[in-house]
Amino acid sequence: MTRYQNFLSIIVSHRYFTPVVTHNLQFEWAPTSHHWLNQQNMLVKPILGGICILSDQNNPPELGDNRTLNLKIFSPDPLFRNYTKAPDPKILYTTYFATDLTQPDNTLSIHPDRWLSAEQLLKLAENQQIPPFHPRELNQNLVGYLKLQLSQQRSEKAQRVVTLNYQASQGYWRYYFSDNYIDEHCSISDIQQQHTFQYTGKTNLTGFGPATVFQSDQPLYLAKKSPYHFQLKKNNQILIRHLPAASPNNLTRDNTPTENAINYDIYLS
Repeated sequence: MTRYQNFLSIIVSHRYFTPVVTHNLQFEWAPTSHHWLNQQNMLVKPILGGICILSDQNNPPELGDNRTLNLKIFSPDPLFRNYTKAPDPKILYTTYFATDLTQPDNTLSIHPDRWLSAEQLLKLAENQQIPPFHPRELNQNLVGYLKLQLSQQRSEKAQRVVTLNYQASQGYWRYYFSDNYIDEHCSISDIQQQHTFQYTGKTNLTGFGPATVFQSDQPLYLAKKSPYHFQLKKNNQILIRHLPAASPNNLTRDNTPTENAINYDIYLS
């Protein structure tokens, strides 16, 4: 009977979901990596937030001098890029992680080396820097790519944990209030006294009607469970004790010659 041990764990950490891991990402090996894992009689098991590779205790894998594993990361969530920090949210960037396990540390925590557009990722494949893949995979919401260099190690040093870190997106929060009694004499306050909002005027939105608008003075993080606690007040009276947090569903952009600001809009009627 084969006895297995933990050879390598790959975990994805995303600030938007912290502290609970609920990103539901899907992992797929490049064909050459999948073939090598099977050839070495290794097992791949899902774990919370990632995957775990198990190796035969009595027959450690033959790593050689230049063994590389290539792992593709897909998200079933079409809003993934709306709550994930990227250089330009208008482009379908894929995070590119590249690291090696030649270092003595058993635990590695890494951030994306680069953010690649679809054209840049395909160029890497054309230049044989990564294995070839079908362009349709980009349409399946390919959000991450890991190139992992393995090194020949003794079995007692083979257990490793690699954490891939995603940051949450930031944007200006804009509250739209449709009630007539909410005007420039109102204010949004932060009970933690860390963030401020400004009244920016009145507007008329299609499908929503006249609205009073307040916008944060600085970009704020998105989070599945928001740490912020904002209140709407008028003449020191609390009108709304806990305003709802921004959602990745309502992302808009202000494109100017000097700025490409991200906004998250919250509508209250």
